[in-house]
Amino acid sequence: PILMICPTPEQSRRVHERICAWNSDTELILRFSETESLPYERLVTDSETAQQRINVLSKLSDFEGNQSPLVVCSVTALCQGSITKEVLHKSTRTISKGDKISLSDLAQHILQMGYSIEPTTSANGEASRRGGGIMDIFPTGSEFPFRIELWGDEINSIRVFDPYSQRSLEKVSSMKVCPAIETLPAMIPREELDVSFSRIDLSNCSLDERGKIRVEIDLILEGSMFDDIGLYSGILNRGTLTDYLPKDTMVLLYRPTDIS
Repeated sequence: PILMICPTPEQSRRVHERICAWNSDTELILRFSETESLPYERLVTDSETAQQRINVLSKLSDFEGNQSPLVVCSVTALCQGSITKEVLHKSTRTISKGDKISLSDLAQHILQMGYSIEPTTSANGEASRRGGGIMDIFPTGSEFPFRIELWGDEINSIRVFDPYSQRSLEKVSSMKVCPAIETLPAMIPREELDVSFSRIDLSNCSLDERGKIRVEIDLILEGSMFDDIGLYSGILNRGTLTDYLPKDTMVLLYRPTDIS
């Protein structure tokens, strides 16, 4: 396993593209991208970037001992916090044919994973319900969405389908659903959240901002999501890329002087 660290995001993109061009097995060559929003900024995190980062971490979690991934990243991406391994494993769900489920419970779970419930499912991180026994889910990292059909409370079939034509492409026996965003308060133990938020000092904030932050903290403690939740990523995202790498990973520095 190799971690290749580059000085800038642009250099990491170029290096990743060149390595992929010269290697036939690109499944093992990953680029961990950087998010543009910083902790404690009121910016909505780009969902595509968040899903790309989660997809890389999920793949690293699934690699077996005989596989050696090569991960390319910038210094910025390496330093940024992300979802912890514990939260990723806790929130990731495998859904199989024959499982007995409640679509209402499943919808609630994927909402806590950062998915949005839409009228139709056309992009990663979206889901929709069709009638009483059908749910469409477009998982993070998947090329196509999946349609779950129930017979009673049992999954009768899982189909991959084209989001534009709505035609079924193939039947599968199971599907994996990873989180859609990196900040998942509902998956973090309440005790940890209480300790973290008890340390926040709002004495220098205006009354309006103080009130707004307290409302948002209450929402986080309830496990609820909101647009500005990235403001609290510095508190909630305690994982790093290196947590997901094997202990025998070789670290390569591309232009170490520039990295310094």
